[in-house]
Parts: sequence; C-alpha cells; structure tokens
Amino acid sequence: MKSDTKYLTRNDSGVWMFRRRIPEKLRKYFNSGTFLKQSLETKSLTQARVKRDALNAQIDLKLEEEKSGLPLKNRFQALYSEMKPHYDEGRRKVREGKWDDNYFLDSFDPDLQRKENDETYKAAYYSIVHEDVPEQYRLTISELTQEWLKANKGIKNAKYSSTVETASKFLIEFLGGDELPENVSPGYAQGFLDSLIAKGLSAGTVSHYKSKLAEVWRWGLTRERFTGSNSWKDVKVEAPVEQKEQSHFRNLTTEEAETLLKETRLEAMNSESWPYPFATYALPRLLPFLGCRRSELGTALKDQVQEHDGHYFFEVRKGKTKNAKRIIPVSPVIEPLLLDAIARSGSSPWLFPEVGEAEGLTPEQALNSISSKVSSITRNFAKIEGYKVSLHSLRGHFATALEEIGCPEDLAVTLAGHKRISLTYGLYSKYSNKSELWKYIEQIHRAKCMQAWVSS
Repeated sequence: MKSDTKYLTRNDSGVWMFRRRIPEKLRKYFNSGTFLKQSLETKSLTQARVKRDALNAQIDLKLEEEKSGLPLKNRFQALYSEMKPHYDEGRRKVREGKWDDNYFLDSFDPDLQRKENDETYKAAYYSIVHEDVPEQYRLTISELTQEWLKANKGIKNAKYSSTVETASKFLIEFLGGDELPENVSPGYAQGFLDSLIAKGLSAGTVSHYKSKLAEVWRWGLTRERFTGSNSWKDVKVEAPVEQKEQSHFRNLTTEEAETLLKETRLEAMNSESWPYPFATYALPRLLPFLGCRRSELGTALKDQVQEHDGHYFFEVRKGKTKNAKRIIPVSPVIEPLLLDAIARSGSSPWLFPEVGEAEGLTPEQALNSISSKVSSITRNFAKIEGYKVSLHSLRGHFATALEEIGCPEDLAVTLAGHKRISLTYGLYSKYSNKSELWKYIEQIHRAKCMQAWVSS
C-alpha cells in the first residue's frame, strides 16, 4: 500500500516539508508564490500528516470562501442559526410524543436537499445532529468580538464599543494568539485580570475590561456562537493594597489650570466620537466655584438649581456621606454657565442629559468616562509629594479659595458637605445665613487659586 505523502517532501535533514500549489487568488492570504512551501518542523510522518491536513483545511476553506463570495464562518453561523431552532423543536415534539420522528432530519438532510456538494451546509447540518462544531468553523475571540460590535452598532455608544475592542485586544495578547472563546478557562481569565493589575492599570479600569468581556461572552453563548460557560462570571479584580488606599489630590497650579481649561474648550470637545462634550466642558468650570463632588453635580437634576431673592443656589440632595446634603450659593461668575446648562437640557430633567441619559451606561459610568478624559490631560502634571491631580482636585480649589478670602472654617466645611445635615437644611429652609454666605461667595473669584478660571 502506497504511503500517504501527498504534499509532503523531506529535506536533507529528514524534516518533513509541506508543498502545495496555491491558486493565484489565494496567494494574498498565504503570502506565497505559485507554491506554498513550509517546514512542518517534525521528522515524524504521523505528525507531518496531521499538520499537513490542518494546512490543507485552511487552504480549502479559503478556496470555498472565494468561490461563494461569503466568509464561510459567517455562512456556517447563518445556516446553523437557521437550522438549530427547527432541530430543537423536532426533538421537543418527539419527547412529548407528538411526533414519531424528528422531521428536521428529512427537511434539512443534505442529500435530500441536493446539498451533497455544499461542504458548509453539510458541516452546519451534521454539527447540529452530532452536537459538535468542527474547529475550522468555530469563532475566535477576535471574530466573536467583531460579530458583537456589528450586532450592537447603534445600541452601545462609541466609548463602550471601544472598550470592548481594547479588552479583546489585550486578552489576545495575553493568550499569545487568537484563541477560541471556549478555551479561555476561569483560570486564564483570572490570570489575565491579574496581569493587567500587575502592569499598573487601576482596579476600576480592569473592572471595566472584565465587564465588557463578560458581556461579549454572554452575547455569544446565548446566540450559540460557541459552547461552554461564561469564564468571566466568577473571576475577581483584586487590587493591591497600595491601590486600595485612598488617593490624595492637590490643587492645580495656575499654568495647569489654564492647560485644563484650554484642552476642554467646547469646540475641542465637540466630535462625533465623544458623547459628552458639554459636560466635559462645564464640569471643570463649575466645580471650583461650587466645591461639589463630581457625582453631586454631574448626576444632578436641573431642578436642583433654585432661585431665591434674585440669587441662585445649588441643592445637593444626596452624596457620598450622610452630611453631603446641603445648599451651595452660586457665584455670579458661573451663573451664566449654569443657566446655559439648564437651557441646553431642554425637556430632559437632567442638568447634563448626555450624562444622565447616556446610552448603555449609568450616569456614574458616563462620569467615569469624563474623568478618564480629564485624566488624559492631567496625567502629565507633576505628582508632588505623592499628591496627584484629577477632576477631584477642583473640589479642593473651592476650600482653598474660601480660606484665602477669610471665610470662617465652620461655614466653609458646611458648604463643602462635612457638617451635620441639620445645619444645611436650616440654611435651605430659612436662608437665615444668606447675607453671611453671599459675603464670601461673591468674593470667591478674588482668591489667587481661582486666577485661571477668572481670566479664561
């Protein structure tokens, strides 16, 4: 019996080589000339045959794709998705005793449907019957990601989709290749997250990547794009102690503040790819004069801006601590911008609708995106004695400004939300301290630390 050595030759060292003529239209895929020549890196004929068959499968798949004009994995998935519900319905009715046989077998049988020469059709049919999808038709991680992106275009916003792509790219790099999703075990998933933390990524960023990959896996499993389980369900993002410790922030220098204000100009933020232009412009300009936490202002409703006796007040209804509820007088310097925000919000109840009504995200997640945008501007600012700069730093400017203009400490901490609630509600209900409050709020722009905002 003649030995099976088709497409196989041996070099002088005894290593088996693969050699096959490649049709001209396929050469671009294999970076080859008339023949594809490749070492199989083995002296074993048995191993050489296995590697040869794998290469032949790749070539034949590409050849069939070129003939049909449709990527075969896509066509396979389309056929599989079309046939599978009929097969499942037939099995159910057989179990319930309503049918004697599963009509699917006759209705879709390749021979009866004259599809005996359609390899992709036959593969989809027998994959359903035998419950085993051939590897060449299984989606890789990058292919699954691209299917998810295509299916969710117009459903998820650009930021969300971009994070999905980044997470997928990092995962493939970690695995050392474009693996099948079912090959990513919980152990590999946990190792991937741990590697990102080890590289210095924040626990928040890694958590975003984990959630996006979990969503892609969930989407793929429910649509039977691959088999197995969601490897991301039970893995955890475990930040080191130094990341868990509270971050400390410093005020911006005048030069840094000018840079931040320049980089967040409204015309610079307006682009099709950035969904939060006005909020990104307004928050860095409002926060230093209100002393709010970013979430207190960024997720506010517009009816939290109240007018009383010709003055405007901002009502903080909930916040990070139990003392956060308070009323903050609005400086005349930012009054036009705050009123502009209300006018822009239209019929929306949110002060910043692009945050409150962010597509596919909670308001807090949208704020995280804005904070990341600001951090991309401030990350090159110097870290002095361990203190860094971020959107949260602007809250410190408010406290520093009050101190510079001589505001009593007990009044300053009330405005910042650090005293008991009864004081702030007394202020709101009776406005008994309005003269004393306005005495300082009307002067806050005179503080040296506010110079960049006043001159911009």
